[in-house]
Amino acid sequence: MEFILSLLLTLFIVTILTYTIITKNNPKKQSIPGPQKLPIIGNLHQLISRTTLPHRRLTNLSTTFGPVMHLTLGEVPTIILSSADAAKEAMRTNDTVLCSRPRLMMAEVMFYGCSHIALAPYGEYWRQVRKIATLELFTSARIHSFRTVRVEEVMELVKCLEMEVGNVVNLSHKIFDLTFSITLRIVTQLLPLGPQ
Repeated sequence: MEFILSLLLTLFIVTILTYTIITKNNPKKQSIPGPQKLPIIGNLHQLISRTTLPHRRLTNLSTTFGPVMHLTLGEVPTIILSSADAAKEAMRTNDTVLCSRPRLMMAEVMFYGCSHIALAPYGEYWRQVRKIATLELFTSARIHSFRTVRVEEVMELVKCLEMEVGNVVNLSHKIFDLTFSITLRIVTQLLPLGPQ
């Protein structure tokens, strides 16, 4: 038992020393300033406090590092813009550079290489899919054609709420069920599901 503990302690110390040597010998040129991060949690420890809310901690960090700073939240690199001028420059000047979505393994596998409109990276394909969706799916005539579905489902919700008079009702669940039922009926053209 003592041998295993000493072996684990030695491995831990060697790992920390190796990490320290590698990071000092290979300093990454970071053009955006930001606080030092820890290996696994990044900068999360600097946002968590019992007395100060996270947005106040971000304000304190921005006074130290400026209106544009780089934080690592867990393993996710994040750019924080804490002034109106920085946000305006990012949204107007660099909008095409910053508008793409992160690549997710789940999206790659489930949606055939991020071909879904909500997950596709910004580019020619995304513009074409958005154009088709705008011209074919999101027209006022198409939305109006599903009015009866929405009315029937809302009436079903009202009946369900009337049956619960005097009882505590979790509206969050009811609204979720309503939107789920409407979406399901529109997509599959099913008949009303009835009370749940």
